[in-house]
Amino acid sequence: MYELINEKLRVESCNIGDLTGYTVNCILKQWGDDVSLSELKLFYLPKRDTITLIRDSKNYNTYRELAEKYLSCGEDEREKVKSEFLNDAREVIEVLDKVIERRKNKKDLFLLKHQPTTEIEKVFRLSLMREITNSTKDHDFAMFRVFQYGVMQGKRLERSKKAIRNSSVVRTEV
Repeated sequence: MYELINEKLRVESCNIGDLTGYTVNCILKQWGDDVSLSELKLFYLPKRDTITLIRDSKNYNTYRELAEKYLSCGEDEREKVKSEFLNDAREVIEVLDKVIERRKNKKDLFLLKHQPTTEIEKVFRLSLMREITNSTKDHDFAMFRVFQYGVMQGKRLERSKKAIRNSSVVRTEV
């Protein structure tokens, strides 16, 4: 049976026997064929955005303490936490780092979805976006270039707002 450990951090626990066939299949796909489930310490379910610790694992209490401590502290403190735990927790820390990164990405995507697009024609030119993506064979590099273009457009927008503010201040002083 799954047990909620920390609702805020979205951490739970279960025994190996509680895992469904689907969950086991997902875990094994990530690991590969040469790994045994008996080595499983924790796993992350992106759909539910939960970290699940395995109560059957050898150092369950250590991993639980590590997960809660690691997820609740800032970037600077994480380095200190890493040094507190044994080398066999390296895999657990790698999983937690990936979860932290994924959660940051989800938060940014949420914010991005809620950005206003009222002046999209002035800032976003679809033809230029297509040229950027077609000018490179590497999709990731094309995405980087699109990001750079967005930053450039943001700077232009801020400069125009500043110029408008400055011109209105000058008019009122005259």
